[in-house]
Amino acid sequence: MVRPLFQQVHIAAIHQLEAAIEVCLHPALHISEPVRGQATLIAEAAINCFRVPILESLDDHVEHLRSPASTVDDASSKTFNIPAHDAGQFEFCRARRALGDRIHSSPRATMPANIRLRLAVPEDIPVLRELVMASARGLQAQDYTPAQIEGALETVFGVDSQLIADGTYMIAEAEPAAVEPTRAKNAPSGLMIVGCGGWSKRKTLYGSDHWTARQDALLDPPHDAAKIRAFFIHPDWARRGVGSLILQACEDAARSAGFTRYEMGATLTGAKLFGAKGYVAVKPISIPLVNGESLPVIHMEKQA
Repeated sequence: MVRPLFQQVHIAAIHQLEAAIEVCLHPALHISEPVRGQATLIAEAAINCFRVPILESLDDHVEHLRSPASTVDDASSKTFNIPAHDAGQFEFCRARRALGDRIHSSPRATMPANIRLRLAVPEDIPVLRELVMASARGLQAQDYTPAQIEGALETVFGVDSQLIADGTYMIAEAEPAAVEPTRAKNAPSGLMIVGCGGWSKRKTLYGSDHWTARQDALLDPPHDAAKIRAFFIHPDWARRGVGSLILQACEDAARSAGFTRYEMGATLTGAKLFGAKGYVAVKPISIPLVNGESLPVIHMEKQA
Protein backbone atom coordinates (compact mmCIF):
# COMPACT_ATOMS: atom_id res chain seq x y z
CA MET A 1 0.00 0.00 0.00
CA VAL A 2 1.38 3.43 -0.98
CA ARG A 3 1.20 6.01 1.80
CA PRO A 4 -0.10 9.55 1.09
CA LEU A 5 2.62 12.04 0.23
CA PHE A 6 2.43 13.94 3.52
CA GLN A 7 2.83 10.67 5.47
CA GLN A 8 5.90 9.68 3.46
CA VAL A 9 7.49 13.09 4.04
CA HIS A 10 6.68 12.94 7.75
CA ILE A 11 8.30 9.49 7.98
CA ALA A 12 11.40 10.92 6.29
CA ALA A 13 11.53 13.68 8.91
CA ILE A 14 11.45 11.07 11.66
CA HIS A 15 14.28 9.23 9.90
CA GLN A 16 16.30 12.46 9.94
CA LEU A 17 15.78 12.64 13.68
CA GLU A 18 16.83 9.03 14.17
CA ALA A 19 20.01 9.65 12.20
CA ALA A 20 20.84 12.73 14.28
CA ILE A 21 20.38 10.80 17.52
CA GLU A 22 22.52 7.96 16.18
CA VAL A 23 25.33 10.41 15.37
CA CYS A 24 25.08 11.90 18.86
CA LEU A 25 25.33 8.53 20.56
CA HIS A 26 27.89 6.93 18.24
CA PRO A 27 30.29 4.65 20.18
CA ALA A 28 33.27 6.44 18.66
CA LEU A 29 32.39 9.58 20.62
CA HIS A 30 33.71 10.10 24.13
CA ILE A 31 30.36 10.01 25.91
CA SER A 32 29.99 8.50 29.35
CA GLU A 33 27.81 5.45 29.90
CA PRO A 34 25.39 7.37 32.19
CA VAL A 35 24.68 9.73 29.28
CA ARG A 36 24.22 6.82 26.88
CA GLY A 37 21.82 5.30 29.38
CA GLN A 38 19.55 8.30 28.91
CA ALA A 39 19.19 7.66 25.15
CA THR A 40 15.43 7.22 25.42
CA LEU A 41 15.09 10.49 27.32
CA ILE A 42 17.26 12.28 24.77
CA ALA A 43 15.19 10.85 21.94
CA GLU A 44 11.95 12.07 23.54
CA ALA A 45 13.35 15.56 24.04
CA ALA A 46 14.73 15.63 20.50
CA ILE A 47 11.33 14.69 19.10
CA ASN A 48 9.82 17.63 20.97
CA CYS A 49 12.61 19.88 19.70
CA PHE A 50 12.32 18.90 16.05
CA ARG A 51 8.54 18.62 15.91
CA VAL A 52 8.02 22.36 15.47
CA PRO A 53 10.25 23.03 12.41
CA ILE A 54 9.14 19.72 10.84
CA LEU A 55 5.47 20.62 11.08
CA GLU A 56 6.04 24.21 9.99
CA SER A 57 7.96 23.06 6.92
CA LEU A 58 5.12 20.74 5.86
CA ASP A 59 2.50 23.50 6.15
CA ASP A 60 -0.95 22.23 5.23
CA HIS A 61 0.32 18.72 4.55
CA VAL A 62 0.09 17.92 8.27
CA GLU A 63 -3.31 18.05 9.96
CA HIS A 64 -1.58 18.57 13.32
CA LEU A 65 -1.00 22.22 12.49
CA ARG A 66 -4.73 22.90 12.67
CA SER A 67 -4.90 22.36 16.43
CA PRO A 68 -5.02 25.40 18.80
CA ALA A 69 -1.68 27.18 18.81
CA SER A 70 0.50 28.87 21.40
CA THR A 71 3.45 31.19 20.73
CA VAL A 72 6.75 30.26 22.37
CA ASP A 73 9.86 32.37 22.01
CA ASP A 74 13.17 30.51 21.80
CA ALA A 75 16.11 32.90 22.03
CA SER A 76 18.44 30.41 20.36
CA SER A 77 16.46 30.40 17.12
CA LYS A 78 13.14 32.18 16.53
CA THR A 79 9.54 32.52 17.67
CA PHE A 80 7.43 29.44 16.89
CA ASN A 81 3.67 29.12 16.68
CA ILE A 82 3.12 25.60 17.97
CA PRO A 83 0.13 23.47 19.01
CA ALA A 84 -0.96 24.27 22.56
CA HIS A 85 -0.49 20.74 23.85
CA ASP A 86 3.17 20.88 22.76
CA ALA A 87 4.02 24.21 24.36
CA GLY A 88 4.60 22.81 27.84
CA GLN A 89 7.38 20.56 26.52
CA PHE A 90 9.43 23.33 24.93
CA GLU A 91 11.60 24.10 27.96
CA PHE A 92 12.71 20.47 28.02
CA CYS A 93 13.74 20.85 24.39
CA ARG A 94 16.17 23.62 25.35
CA ALA A 95 17.83 21.27 27.84
CA ARG A 96 18.19 18.73 25.04
CA ARG A 97 19.88 21.35 22.84
CA ALA A 98 22.43 22.09 25.54
CA LEU A 99 23.19 18.40 25.93
CA GLY A 100 23.35 17.99 22.16
CA ASP A 101 25.93 20.79 21.92
CA ARG A 102 28.15 18.96 24.41
CA ILE A 103 27.76 15.67 22.55
CA HIS A 104 28.52 17.21 19.15
CA SER A 105 31.66 18.90 20.50
CA SER A 106 33.26 15.49 21.15
CA PRO A 107 35.86 14.15 18.68
CA ARG A 108 34.45 12.33 15.65
CA ALA A 109 35.66 9.01 14.28
CA THR A 110 37.70 9.26 11.07
CA MET A 111 37.10 7.38 7.85
CA PRO A 112 38.96 4.09 7.32
CA ALA A 113 42.26 4.60 5.54
CA ASN A 114 41.23 2.15 2.80
CA ILE A 115 38.57 4.53 1.39
CA ARG A 116 39.63 7.13 -1.12
CA LEU A 117 37.79 9.64 -3.30
CA ARG A 118 38.41 10.57 -6.91
CA LEU A 119 36.51 12.25 -9.72
CA ALA A 120 34.44 9.96 -11.92
CA VAL A 121 35.44 9.47 -15.56
CA PRO A 122 33.33 8.20 -18.49
CA GLU A 123 34.90 4.75 -18.19
CA ASP A 124 33.21 4.38 -14.77
CA ILE A 125 29.67 4.68 -16.16
CA PRO A 126 28.94 0.93 -16.59
CA VAL A 127 29.94 0.22 -12.98
CA LEU A 128 28.05 3.29 -11.74
CA ARG A 129 24.87 2.10 -13.43
CA GLU A 130 25.07 -1.18 -11.55
CA LEU A 131 25.81 0.65 -8.31
CA VAL A 132 22.74 2.87 -8.74
CA MET A 133 20.46 -0.13 -9.26
CA ALA A 134 21.96 -2.04 -6.31
CA SER A 135 21.68 1.00 -4.04
CA ALA A 136 18.08 1.83 -4.96
CA ARG A 137 16.83 -1.74 -4.66
CA GLY A 138 18.87 -2.59 -1.59
CA LEU A 139 18.53 0.55 0.55
CA GLN A 140 15.25 2.22 -0.38
CA ALA A 141 12.81 -0.64 0.14
CA GLN A 142 11.81 0.69 3.59
CA ASP A 143 10.77 4.04 2.13
CA TYR A 144 9.38 3.20 -1.31
CA THR A 145 7.36 0.41 -2.88
CA PRO A 146 8.99 -1.90 -5.48
CA ALA A 147 6.92 -0.19 -8.17
CA GLN A 148 8.20 3.24 -7.13
CA ILE A 149 11.81 2.05 -7.10
CA GLU A 150 11.59 0.39 -10.53
CA GLY A 151 9.76 3.42 -11.93
CA ALA A 152 12.42 5.74 -10.53
CA LEU A 153 15.19 3.67 -12.12
CA GLU A 154 13.47 4.11 -15.48
CA THR A 155 12.68 7.79 -15.01
CA VAL A 156 14.99 9.72 -12.72
CA PHE A 157 17.60 7.52 -10.98
CA GLY A 158 20.82 6.85 -12.84
CA VAL A 159 24.06 8.38 -14.07
CA ASP A 160 24.19 12.07 -15.03
CA SER A 161 27.04 12.26 -17.52
CA GLN A 162 26.96 16.07 -17.36
CA LEU A 163 28.22 15.92 -13.78
CA ILE A 164 31.11 13.71 -14.92
CA ALA A 165 31.89 16.06 -17.81
CA ASP A 166 31.86 19.04 -15.42
CA GLY A 167 34.29 17.31 -13.07
CA THR A 168 31.90 17.52 -10.13
CA TYR A 169 30.96 13.84 -9.63
CA MET A 170 32.91 11.85 -7.07
CA ILE A 171 33.49 8.17 -6.49
CA ALA A 172 34.44 6.44 -3.25
CA GLU A 173 36.73 3.45 -3.78
CA ALA A 174 38.00 0.73 -1.48
CA GLU A 175 40.96 -1.60 -1.91
CA PRO A 176 39.65 -5.18 -2.22
CA ALA A 177 42.59 -6.63 -0.29
CA ALA A 178 42.01 -4.30 2.65
CA VAL A 179 38.34 -5.11 3.31
CA GLU A 180 36.05 -8.09 3.64
CA PRO A 181 34.52 -9.38 0.40
CA THR A 182 31.44 -7.48 -0.83
CA ARG A 183 29.27 -7.48 -3.91
CA ALA A 184 30.53 -4.06 -5.01
CA LYS A 185 31.96 -3.98 -8.53
CA ASN A 186 35.53 -3.14 -9.41
CA ALA A 187 36.35 0.04 -11.29
CA PRO A 188 38.78 -0.04 -14.24
CA SER A 189 41.49 0.78 -11.68
CA GLY A 190 40.85 -2.53 -9.90
CA LEU A 191 39.46 -0.82 -6.80
CA MET A 192 35.86 -1.38 -5.66
CA ILE A 193 33.43 1.47 -6.23
CA VAL A 194 31.39 1.59 -3.02
CA GLY A 195 29.65 4.95 -3.35
CA CYS A 196 29.15 7.99 -5.55
CA GLY A 197 27.71 11.48 -5.36
CA GLY A 198 28.35 14.95 -6.65
CA TRP A 199 27.51 18.60 -6.76
CA SER A 200 26.45 20.78 -9.67
CA LYS A 201 26.84 24.32 -10.89
CA ARG A 202 23.78 23.85 -13.12
CA LYS A 203 20.05 24.35 -12.45
CA THR A 204 18.97 20.69 -12.60
CA LEU A 205 17.98 19.70 -9.05
CA TYR A 206 17.81 15.94 -9.66
CA GLY A 207 17.70 13.43 -12.49
CA SER A 208 19.85 11.19 -14.68
CA ASP A 209 20.62 11.33 -18.39
CA HIS A 210 17.13 10.03 -19.20
CA TRP A 211 15.30 12.59 -17.02
CA THR A 212 13.25 14.82 -19.33
CA ALA A 213 13.05 17.95 -17.14
CA ARG A 214 16.74 18.81 -17.11
CA GLN A 215 17.92 22.43 -16.88
CA ASP A 216 21.59 22.62 -17.80
CA ALA A 217 21.90 26.43 -17.56
CA LEU A 218 24.70 27.55 -15.24
CA LEU A 219 24.00 28.92 -11.76
CA ASP A 220 25.17 32.23 -10.33
CA PRO A 221 27.25 31.31 -7.22
CA PRO A 222 26.65 34.54 -5.23
CA HIS A 223 22.88 34.17 -5.56
CA ASP A 224 22.05 30.53 -6.34
CA ALA A 225 22.50 27.37 -4.30
CA ALA A 226 24.82 24.65 -5.56
CA LYS A 227 22.97 21.41 -6.19
CA ILE A 228 23.96 18.29 -4.24
CA ARG A 229 23.30 15.46 -6.64
CA ALA A 230 22.91 11.73 -7.21
CA PHE A 231 24.18 10.07 -4.02
CA PHE A 232 24.19 6.27 -4.13
CA ILE A 233 25.94 3.94 -1.69
CA HIS A 234 26.36 0.21 -2.21
CA PRO A 235 24.20 -1.71 0.30
CA ASP A 236 27.24 -3.60 1.60
CA TRP A 237 28.84 -0.25 2.48
CA ALA A 238 25.86 1.53 3.99
CA ARG A 239 26.28 3.21 7.39
CA ARG A 240 30.07 3.19 7.20
CA GLY A 241 30.53 6.92 6.65
CA VAL A 242 31.01 6.72 2.87
CA GLY A 243 28.13 9.10 2.14
CA SER A 244 29.38 11.57 4.75
CA LEU A 245 32.85 11.57 3.21
CA ILE A 246 31.48 12.27 -0.28
CA LEU A 247 29.11 14.95 1.02
CA GLN A 248 31.89 16.82 2.81
CA ALA A 249 34.04 16.76 -0.34
CA CYS A 250 31.13 18.06 -2.44
CA GLU A 251 30.35 20.88 -0.03
CA ASP A 252 34.02 21.89 0.14
CA ALA A 253 34.31 21.96 -3.65
CA ALA A 254 31.10 23.96 -4.10
CA ARG A 255 32.18 26.45 -1.45
CA SER A 256 35.54 26.86 -3.19
CA ALA A 257 33.62 27.64 -6.39
CA GLY A 258 31.93 30.57 -4.64
CA PHE A 259 28.62 29.02 -3.53
CA THR A 260 27.27 29.90 -0.09
CA ARG A 261 24.23 27.60 -0.06
CA TYR A 262 23.49 24.02 -1.03
CA GLU A 263 20.20 22.40 -2.00
CA MET A 264 18.96 19.02 -3.18
CA GLY A 265 16.00 16.86 -4.00
CA ALA A 266 16.61 14.19 -1.36
CA THR A 267 15.01 10.78 -1.45
CA LEU A 268 13.23 9.75 1.73
CA THR A 269 16.17 7.38 2.30
CA GLY A 270 18.87 9.98 1.67
CA ALA A 271 17.14 12.53 3.89
CA LYS A 272 18.26 10.50 6.91
CA LEU A 273 21.91 11.34 6.19
CA PHE A 274 21.36 14.89 4.98
CA GLY A 275 19.15 15.82 7.93
CA ALA A 276 21.92 14.73 10.29
CA LYS A 277 24.36 16.91 8.34
CA GLY A 278 22.44 20.13 8.79
CA TYR A 279 20.08 20.14 5.81
CA VAL A 280 16.52 21.25 6.51
CA ALA A 281 13.32 20.36 4.67
CA VAL A 282 11.90 23.14 2.49
CA LYS A 283 8.98 21.40 0.81
CA PRO A 284 7.87 17.99 -0.45
CA ILE A 285 8.13 17.22 -4.17
CA SER A 286 6.27 14.52 -6.09
CA ILE A 287 8.07 13.24 -9.20
CA PRO A 288 5.85 11.56 -11.84
CA LEU A 289 7.29 8.23 -13.03
CA VAL A 290 6.89 6.54 -16.41
CA ASN A 291 5.03 3.57 -14.92
CA GLY A 292 2.27 5.75 -13.50
CA GLU A 293 3.68 5.87 -9.97
CA SER A 294 4.99 8.98 -8.25
CA LEU A 295 8.17 9.35 -6.19
CA PRO A 296 8.02 11.65 -3.14
CA VAL A 297 11.30 13.44 -2.43
CA ILE A 298 12.19 16.36 -0.18
CA HIS A 299 13.62 19.69 -1.27
CA MET A 300 16.32 20.38 1.34
CA GLU A 301 18.73 23.29 1.89
CA LYS A 302 21.78 24.20 3.93
CA GLN A 303 23.89 27.31 4.40
CA ALA A 304 27.61 26.88 3.66
